[in-house]
Amino acid sequence: LPGLQLRVRANTILQFGGKTRVAALSSALGSLAILLLAAPLIALLPSTVLAAVMIAIAFALMDRWSMQLIGRWRAGDTTPDLLPNLLIVVAVLLVTVFAGFAVAVALGIVLSLVLFIRSLNRGLVRSRWRGEDRPSRRIYPMSQEQALRTLRQQIEGIDVEGVLYFGSEQRLSLEVDRSRPATRFLILDLHRLSTIEASGVTLISQLVQRLASR
Repeated sequence: LPGLQLRVRANTILQFGGKTRVAALSSALGSLAILLLAAPLIALLPSTVLAAVMIAIAFALMDRWSMQLIGRWRAGDTTPDLLPNLLIVVAVLLVTVFAGFAVAVALGIVLSLVLFIRSLNRGLVRSRWRGEDRPSRRIYPMSQEQALRTLRQQIEGIDVEGVLYFGSEQRLSLEVDRSRPATRFLILDLHRLSTIEASGVTLISQLVQRLASR
């Protein structure tokens, strides 16, 4: 069957050093030559061989993001959106096999939108904590411990979850302004965020400047 400039072919070209249009054209002409001149030989390939090739191509086409999700899940990551994202990947995979590509893409978009709206409606701040609430497990001499006890009062932390975007500005600003006057170090724990939009990055940058001025 005639095909477009497929990702599999493009990856192969890049792996062997082809970076120009000539490489892509040569690959297309080579595929055409194989189809026209070697079709009878290809027809003799056992179905088992073709199945193995398709499985290898399928694994090669798995995107890095999905592989990272699987790795985080196997490592015991408990981020709230991790499992729903994995379930969406599996659902789209199964629907692609049994109902076709177009239906799977539509389903994936709808499920992703539902997950995104759910993340927006989730509370932005998971918890607040102070330095004295999370002291080091190391045992220090009494003189050092007394000095550290005073320094821990200058540390505050905010655990953030969900989605950080332009709508988060007011809530996060209010939480930051609730910091004690004695606070010198404010820690934003972002590892539970499922998405950080460009506006969220700008928001953090503005918070850094505002806190530095204080």
